[in-house]
Amino acid sequence: MAGKESHDASSGKSSDECCGSGMSSVMWLIIVGLVCLLVGYMAANALGASQAKPAGAGATCPTVQPATTADLTQLKAKVSKYLDDLLALQGAQGVTVEVTNATQSKGMYLVGFDLKQNGAVVQSEEAYVSPDGSLFFPATYGLDMNEALPQPQAPAPTEVVKADKPNVEVFVMSFCPYGQQAENGIGPVANLLANETITVVPHFILFGKSFCEGMVSQGYFASLDECQVQSCNVDNATGDWLCSLHGINELREDARQLCVWKNEPLKWWNYVLAVNSKCTTANVETCWHDAAVEVGVNETAVEECFASEGMALVKADAALSSARGISASPTVVVNGATYSGGRSAENFKSAFCAAFNSPPGVCGQTLSNSTAAASGSCG
Repeated sequence: MAGKESHDASSGKSSDECCGSGMSSVMWLIIVGLVCLLVGYMAANALGASQAKPAGAGATCPTVQPATTADLTQLKAKVSKYLDDLLALQGAQGVTVEVTNATQSKGMYLVGFDLKQNGAVVQSEEAYVSPDGSLFFPATYGLDMNEALPQPQAPAPTEVVKADKPNVEVFVMSFCPYGQQAENGIGPVANLLANETITVVPHFILFGKSFCEGMVSQGYFASLDECQVQSCNVDNATGDWLCSLHGINELREDARQLCVWKNEPLKWWNYVLAVNSKCTTANVETCWHDAAVEVGVNETAVEECFASEGMALVKADAALSSARGISASPTVVVNGATYSGGRSAENFKSAFCAAFNSPPGVCGQTLSNSTAAASGSCG
């Protein structure tokens, strides 16, 4: 959701969420990797220039050496190889970066590049690099006060997809702080609309073995075995990995929540809201019982479902999120369109009610406009 934060397993850290109108979390990972390459490349060129100048009173700031065709060709090849390797580790498909130019501008290097998904340009970016390659400037602001300041632009209206029976899908990680923030806003709306012709379906974002391979390569774990023990369930029969960003207890709670959804869907939102308010990954293995008792969920049924099919339910959600290219928590999809608004209950109510061809009368009720703060971190 634009302007909000989310969790993304591609980096293991929080980021500006880019679902809908902004950059996707995979795109943010690409930019970070690209920046490292560009700064290193420019630093190598600038170092050669600065060494030619004597130190002392006569020394001057390093100057930009214009990029030659050969330089750009070499840079594109390096970027292409690095990103191919990086994307392979993250399991991303159809995502590429194309460096379009590197020129001298205002005493620095101006680097342009396109972010592409499935061959289509999703976003074009420009960034400045200092002459000595030590500083990267993702944004610049002109200081010529004789020029008129830019006026804020009203956001373009978003086309609302309507249906007689709207369908809402909520993709989260059960202990992602921003996912829980969205759940806490959606829960009251789902309960308000429980008797209407709308479905609000939860799904969980999980990953395969490539998650651990990426985490090990980035230094978050020393080995695949360490990552597996802390974050994954491995099916001994098939060798399939199911991994969760916030650890094995998050994975187990995902499975329990899917069991509650399967057996007692009308109690699901109240159960999740109770878990969000009471439990952490450290205590959820006992705390979930308190949440279940509070909202009247059948604990025995949950335990039996968890033992017999919990991991199969989680595996199905992992396959769904992967097939849809969804890795940012939360991602909310309304009638097939990614939601990009706020996370208060009133925000979600307005969006869900707008998805009806004929909104029900309960849509006239006003819910909370406040958004609970997200606690925790992305890693």
